[in-house]
Amino acid sequence: MRDYSRQNKEAWEYNAYDFWVKHSGTPVERAKRDLKNPIGMLKRYSDYFETYQGVKIANICGSCGKKAVPLAILGAEVTVFDISEDNKKYALEVAAAAKVDLNFEVCDILEIDTGKYGNYFDVVFMEGGVLHYFHDIDEFMRIMHSLLKDDGKMICSDFHPFTKISDILSLEQPEMSYFSTEIFEGEMAHARFFDENIREQMPKCSYRKYTISEIINAIIHSGFTLKKFDEHPAWTNEKIPGEFTIVAGKQYEHRKLRTTEYTCEPNSELLNHLDELHTTELGIARIKKNLSLDTDDVVAWCKDKINSPHAAITRRGKNWYINVDDIVITVNAHSYTIITAH
Repeated sequence: MRDYSRQNKEAWEYNAYDFWVKHSGTPVERAKRDLKNPIGMLKRYSDYFETYQGVKIANICGSCGKKAVPLAILGAEVTVFDISEDNKKYALEVAAAAKVDLNFEVCDILEIDTGKYGNYFDVVFMEGGVLHYFHDIDEFMRIMHSLLKDDGKMICSDFHPFTKISDILSLEQPEMSYFSTEIFEGEMAHARFFDENIREQMPKCSYRKYTISEIINAIIHSGFTLKKFDEHPAWTNEKIPGEFTIVAGKQYEHRKLRTTEYTCEPNSELLNHLDELHTTELGIARIKKNLSLDTDDVVAWCKDKINSPHAAITRRGKNWYINVDDIVITVNAHSYTIITAH
């Protein structure tokens, strides 16, 4: 687990269960409300689901199950991925009271077991302020892409980046330049609801806030097809944006590119630089884990795949994407670093 993830875990396990009971009710009370009106409990997010019955949903940073349990009541097969044991305890107690099944994995999101969950879900869903907990949004989006089946979709709803320059949502977070790439410490989301003497003792989270272009480009570069981008008014002032929702798809066609894309001349650039391909120790570990590889030379293995006559090579932005044998290999187009494969 990364140091900053460990820091965020400590913050999200500080009195979290007691907080949920105080502000959302006991698990039995919460379950009753979820059962009474599951669509209503989903709020605006219900507009982004065509159906629920039997749909496999990954709820990323799903917290106390506030959206996962209603989705399960509606018939979805939901797995929550979250870093907090306290959140898991509350969510599973609510699910039990509602008499629905809920799978809950406590883990670092960047270390989700893709051997188990790769290409598994129909929908990857997140809401309520998630992206700022991750220092590398490109890595985060690549993992989201790897979790989805072909033709699956991601529903990513988050705080609008305008909250970088103004505390639009009254979250009591520091303001900064819109274009700032600073990593900073700040209070966890619920700290403002605690008494001052407790608030001062609470562990801090490690944050990195992004611009709209950083978010959209990370989604595109990870292999998604952008389908929809909505902006929502702030709950404090309807005249300014407070949140956004992006819907992006993992298209089957992205693996079966048109023949003209296979053979176009620019692809020879990558093939002419195969000898320059390399990766990092972290890259080796990530690729071995993602593909369950049993090889001592990951770079040579990737070279063989890229040089295959069946490989479909395309360049988007700063990266090459090689689709071969149901595997996607990502290579930086400038440094020829093999970033990942899944």
